[in-house]
Amino acid sequence: MKITFASIRPTKRRMRTMLALLEKLSRPQAFILAFTPNKQRISRGEYSYSTASTDPRLKTFGVVTCIALAIYSKDTKEGALAHIIYGDPFINDHLREVRAKFGSKEFEIQIISPQADRDFREKTAAAVQAVFGIEVKLGDMDPNATAYYDVRLNLSDGSVLVTPHQ
Repeated sequence: MKITFASIRPTKRRMRTMLALLEKLSRPQAFILAFTPNKQRISRGEYSYSTASTDPRLKTFGVVTCIALAIYSKDTKEGALAHIIYGDPFINDHLREVRAKFGSKEFEIQIISPQADRDFREKTAAAVQAVFGIEVKLGDMDPNATAYYDVRLNLSDGSVLVTPHQ
């Protein structure tokens, strides 16, 4: 790749900034799992972490071929909800970032994937197992799932509610 700078005499700082920007732009935006603090409604490619005393409910919407990942700690009543987009090559890095938010070592994790590709589901489950040290068993997919689904995580009791998107 050839990099051309607009200024005649680029400073080292400007060159570092340009290289960092080019590196950031080389990653497809759809793969970035962004942390959205204090956000109860999580969009595609985002995750949020909260506690029952701060924000007792987290919600994501439009889950069909993506994966919603609900993580809950019963002893500390803290949790995270992530909306993972298909083909995320940085899934392990993203899960380590999510894991770092938790003070607890005990987790309940649910993978919600109404029609996600089997390979994607298995890779996500393997990444969760590697980062959290929890064996993940995947349930059957719903072959009749045709709607988009909303996923709600209640941090008061760890319940996960999956409903058709309204």
